[in-house]
Order: sequence, then structure tokens, then C-alpha cells
Amino acid sequence: MKRTYNKLIILAAATAVCSCGFLDEDPSHIGTVESTYTTAEGLELALNGCYASLRTVHSDHTLWLAGTDLFGENGIPSADTYVSTSFNVYSNQTHTSDNATFYNFWTACYEAINRTNIVINKCSDIEMDTDLRNTRIAEAYVLRALYYSYLVEQFGDVPFLLKDTEEIATTATREPEENIYGHLITDIENNIGYLPWTPDATGRVSKGYAYTLLSMLYLTRGYKDYAQPDDFEKAASYARLVIDDGPYTLLDNYADIFEPGNEENSEIIFAVQYSDNLTTNGDGNNKHTLFCSYDAWPGMDRSTRYNRRLSKFAESLFLIYLYGVDPYNGHPLTADIQNGLPDGTSLITLPGDADFKIDKRFDGTFLRTVLADLDATYSPQVGADPKNANVKKNIKKDDIAIFFPYPNEDWSFSQIDEVQYCVVNHNMYHRRTSGDWAGDARNIRPLLNKFWEPNQYADNLGVRDMFLTRLGEVYLIAAEAYYKNGEPDKAADMINVIRKRAYGADWKDSFKITPDEVDIDFILDERGRELAGEAHVWVDLKRTGKLIERVLKYNLQAGHKNTSFISEKHYLRPLPYAWTSRLTNYVPQNPGYGSVEQ
Repeated sequence: MKRTYNKLIILAAATAVCSCGFLDEDPSHIGTVESTYTTAEGLELALNGCYASLRTVHSDHTLWLAGTDLFGENGIPSADTYVSTSFNVYSNQTHTSDNATFYNFWTACYEAINRTNIVINKCSDIEMDTDLRNTRIAEAYVLRALYYSYLVEQFGDVPFLLKDTEEIATTATREPEENIYGHLITDIENNIGYLPWTPDATGRVSKGYAYTLLSMLYLTRGYKDYAQPDDFEKAASYARLVIDDGPYTLLDNYADIFEPGNEENSEIIFAVQYSDNLTTNGDGNNKHTLFCSYDAWPGMDRSTRYNRRLSKFAESLFLIYLYGVDPYNGHPLTADIQNGLPDGTSLITLPGDADFKIDKRFDGTFLRTVLADLDATYSPQVGADPKNANVKKNIKKDDIAIFFPYPNEDWSFSQIDEVQYCVVNHNMYHRRTSGDWAGDARNIRPLLNKFWEPNQYADNLGVRDMFLTRLGEVYLIAAEAYYKNGEPDKAADMINVIRKRAYGADWKDSFKITPDEVDIDFILDERGRELAGEAHVWVDLKRTGKLIERVLKYNLQAGHKNTSFISEKHYLRPLPYAWTSRLTNYVPQNPGYGSVEQ
């Protein structure tokens, strides 16, 4: 829908709380606010505003990635006195109601919901083709359900607004999330019949996405204390409809999913759309700039070549090692990661028979060969241990600057000495000190590169689509639903489809996962391997009840004994003070965060 987005209008007078959007390039023909919603063109413009909100809501991934088992921060706890006040470690100084991260997300979602309410409430009687009108309004229902599902999983009970408004509310009530879930499910089920499998424009809500969202709503509700007996069964059933009846197919090669220019491939079910016309692109896709960079290393700089990485999220060592495979039986191997140790060199024990070539998702996710951005000469500091120095001289621009062997194929020091570039063995990812070898050892690991943008330097001007749902994830949703429904055999079947694609030519029937090997941890691991950087990891951990356990075990900062602040209260976020402070009535704060007056 890139072309469609170029005709967006703010509709400011009717959506006073929606202060951002895309302007029509020539809005003079649109007419007044009162007349806008009486025409088919007005409906299209209002709905385009609902889609434009996807960009705003997905402009900050902190609430989905930070403080999880798969993403933490640069740096390894290096001493018993290690303390951090970062968002990643659930510090009492950051996880507070006045943290702008919570308020910005809250506001973006409610602005989006107000836009969907306009379409649903003001456009239902427009004189136009009935089928098309019903389809467009069904799209708005699904988008509203998506935005509300985001809010409920972060904040629990929230105000449930089904009418659009131009006024700033000064009173509010929190609707029980049980009621919200029931309403969202009913809305989608009542409208899904109006949606096509293949929309008339790329980026629109399809029947496939509606079924996928329904499946996830049922799956999530199945874990709740208000679950219905058939929630997991329905979750599996809707996921299978997408798999069996939808027009989607898995690509043969995992890496091809993320090939620039291939965003509209057969695996994608729904994606946030962006435009290469920067005057209408608003806040562009920023995923290319969020993950670890190498600018502190010899020959490296924040560059267009590697998208000026800001290192907002650092892939955990656990995530990297998830791709290790036992070459004899094809099953994944998890490295032994022991948290909270003062000596960074002993944090990880990698099984000796691990293989990182079998699962092609490793190379489809990470970049192991890094080219120099500029000429550089580096000299080790006085007293450096030559055995650990790994220091090269006279690195030339465009030549290899850093190379990461597969974690199971460490180079010997004699091999490293024979090449001009820096070689980083896996046991160097987590070194505690950096004074005796090139660069900052706390900031070095294979580069998560799935979201690379060619020729892009700016932080938020990416033009590639941001995938929200693809077929690979639907298989894993089905697997989780089947497992929770007491059908591990079907769960294993779903997982094996994904693993067969991941292993490619190395796949053997003997590599199949058996039903007795399937559990929630295995499914979460598989989601990590398949969806690294794509999935809303925090929500996955919350849904499955694994948030505290896996964060303490695998997030080296949040699990450190001096920063293990995470507790049961962190299964919900605090209601934003910037919102509650405007209310004239009392609204209870989420447990553990104090009152709304704090």
C-alpha cells in the first residue's frame, strides 16, 4: 500500500488527539470535515490514517525487545559491584509511571484506536459499493483489535473506547481485560467474512491476517485465569486455516525473506508499509539502526554501509547460541549460560559437538564478515598480552576488518596471526576486559543483519516494509496452541516444517523433533531462532509465564545478582502518570507501582 499512503490526510479537526499522520499532497478537493465521512474517498482517507498509525506504534520497540532473554545491552557484568539503572534491568528508576516510553506507547495506541473508531462509527452508512464498504470497515475492526491487544498485554485493564472523540478525556475507567478480549474476538469473527485472502493493495488487512490475529488472541487468552475451555483448540484451528487455505508459502531459503527488494514475498501476511518518497514517509522504518554496531573497532565507523547502528538493543549471547545444532541428530543445542558470575570469561560453556552451519537461520540472521569503512592502524596498549591481542595493523578501507568464525570453529592464535583482519572467536564475545585486544570486547558479536537497508544512514528513514506477521510464525503459533491443547504430536509436526526449511539440504528425517521433546521452552527457543528481532519477545515471555525465569537465566545484565530487579509486578507496565495526572477521578495503578498520584 505504499502508493495509497501518499494520499493520507490528518483529518485534524475530527481527530484532535491524533496529532501526527500523513498529509494529502493536494487536500483541496477533500472538502469539509463534516462532508469527508460521507464519501467513498473520505472512507479511504480515514482508513489510510488507521494504517499510518502502524508506523507510529511501531517506531519504538523497547517494550517488546528490551529486558528479555533474547535482547539486553552491550556489556557483561564485570564485578560484584555491577549496577545498572537501565530499562533493560527493570530498574526502579526506569520502570516508573513517569517514564515517557510507557506514555508514548499508550498515546500512540489510543490515537490509532480513535482513528479506527472514526471509520467504524462514521463511515458505515456511506453510499458506495456495499461489499467494498464492508471490507474497509472490517479492516478497521481488525486494526482496532490489534491496537487494543497491544495495550492489554502491556497494561492489563485499560479504558475501552469504542466511539471516536475530539475531546481530551478527564475521567476514565479501566475495563477488565477479560471483557476486552471477548469483544475483540467477536469483532473479528463478525467481520472476517468481508475480508479477502488477497487484498486489492499491498499492506491492507487480509483474511489471512485476521485469522492470524484471532489465533493469537485465543492463544493468549488460553493462558489467562479467564480462559475458555476451547481457546487453544480455536487458536490451532485458525492458524491451520491460514496454513492450509491461505495463499501463503514458505520460501525455500530463509535468508531470501529479508533480501532487500523482496518484501512482498509469498510468506508475508501483514507488514507495516513505508515509502521511498520521504515527504510522505513520516517516521520511516528504524529497525536497520537498532542493533549492535562496531564503530569502536579499528577501521570501523558508523557508516552507510552498516546503517549507523546505535546499539539500542544487543542480541544476547543466548540468542546467538540458540542456533547450535547437534550434527548427529540435528537437534538444537543450548549453551550453558550461567548468570551473575564476576568473571566474564566463564559465563558460557558451548557444547563441543555444536554445529552452526546446519541451521541456515544463523547466517540468515547474522553477519559474520565485516568490511572496513576506512583505513586504520591500531597499536595495543602497553602491557597487552600478545596471546590475546588479536591486533592487526594497516587495515584498508573495503577490506575485511572483522571476521567471526562459526562458534564451533574457533581459529587458533597461529591462524589469527596469519591474517591482517581481526578474528573474533566465540569465547571473545563475552570477554570482561577490553584493554588487551582490539576494540571494545563488551560490544562485539555477530551483527544482527536481517533488517539491513541498502545505502541508508539516517536512524528513522528506512523504506523497507516491517514484517508484523509471516507464515513461519503462524506455524509456531499453531505448534504452541496444539501443545497447550494436549496434542504434542501435531505441535511437533508444525515445528518440523519450520526446521526442515531452516536446515535446507542438510535436513534428514532422523532430525525430526519428537512429540515428547516439545515443551514451552523449546517453542520459545524456536521462536527465537525463527523470529529474532521480529517477534514481540516480551509479550511471548509474558504470555507463557516465562518472563522472570528466562530473563534471570539468559539476560546477563538483568540476571546479575546486583541488578536482578525483575519481579512479578513486571508482568504489567505502570499506567502512565502523564495520563492519570489529567484525570479528575481515581483510577487504580497496577500493583507494585504506587498510586496514580506518584
